[in-house]
Amino acid sequence: MLGSLLLLAEREGCALTSRTYGVVGAGEVGGRLISVLRALGWKVLVCDPVREAAGGQGYVGLDALLAQCDVISLHTPLTREGEHATWHLLDAQRLRALRPGTWLINAARGPVVSNLALKQVLAERPDLLAVLDVWEHEPSVDRELAARCLIATPHIAGHSLDGKQRGTAQIYQALCRWLGVEEAVRLADLLPSLGCKAFACTRRATRSGHWPPCAARFTTRAGTTLTCAAAWWPMTRRSAPASTVCARLTRIAAR
Repeated sequence: MLGSLLLLAEREGCALTSRTYGVVGAGEVGGRLISVLRALGWKVLVCDPVREAAGGQGYVGLDALLAQCDVISLHTPLTREGEHATWHLLDAQRLRALRPGTWLINAARGPVVSNLALKQVLAERPDLLAVLDVWEHEPSVDRELAARCLIATPHIAGHSLDGKQRGTAQIYQALCRWLGVEEAVRLADLLPSLGCKAFACTRRATRSGHWPPCAARFTTRAGTTLTCAAAWWPMTRRSAPASTVCARLTRIAAR
């Protein structure tokens, strides 16, 4: 999510502090995002009718959120029945009602947004920017819709380097507890050094719009050499900047 925001801001030449953020779904992922955005001092509105019905405070309705926010991030489960069903939560009518210049990010479930309607609306409104990590008919992807997205990824939100390392660390820690032995390796020893200058992705998009693997090498604090495995980031409908995600994150980390 934050990586997408950095790329969007760089492409559009705008300050992230000037946007109003709407988070739909305040569960585990959405709740963490809300905490981060508010800690940064950014204006955030939250829609979660289930939590609101249970007595939660500070929530707004979905249509009010769409009317006031120019960044919409979806983090709901997929439900097809009931009072708060999320299937096609964003249909053609709501997509057409988005504010001018809205950024729409869906990292929840593909059918939360009508993919057919989104494809049509993006064709009608070039001011809207879409970031999709999930698709309505996975594992199939609507290639025409993907080509209209600023960022399109094949449901790999948890496939980052730190995500895989943290997952491995949790398994290792649980095994050590079960065996009754002390941990011999710390996660901090395996993560990339913040001061590393070698981690610079040099990928360029191919004519088809896909990005080949990066394969840039960098070194952890423990001296282990790792290889950047980033791929297919992003498929764009605009010319790609020279800087790419891992190069940009390196610059940020080195500050």
